[in-house]
Amino acid sequence: MRRPGLAANFTVASTGIGLSSILAGSATIQQAVQSVSEPPGLFILPCWTDSTIAHSDSHAAINLMRTLSEGYDIVIIDSPPALGLADSTLLAKFADAIGLVLSYTEFNKAQVRRAKN
Repeated sequence: MRRPGLAANFTVASTGIGLSSILAGSATIQQAVQSVSEPPGLFILPCWTDSTIAHSDSHAAINLMRTLSEGYDIVIIDSPPALGLADSTLLAKFADAIGLVLSYTEFNKAQVRRAKN
């Protein structure tokens, strides 16, 4: 997604194959998803490149999310900020639940309400 960084927090091989590759049709989920050593049982689908799901083929994104939810017990989507970007709104359609993380000192109530809606 935009400014990807999740893979940097875990020990994963820098293959360059990730979300963008799957959505472009140049890689499979099996080629892109990587297991991490800690915690055991955690798998990551890295992004590697600054991309946007908003510009991706929506059918490919829908199929990807459906396949991930069928193949894994829990799918957590680390998305860009909710305000000002279309990605989070599109990704929310695939989610069963959404967690909004924010800094109390940086956002006012109106911004939080807008992000929530």
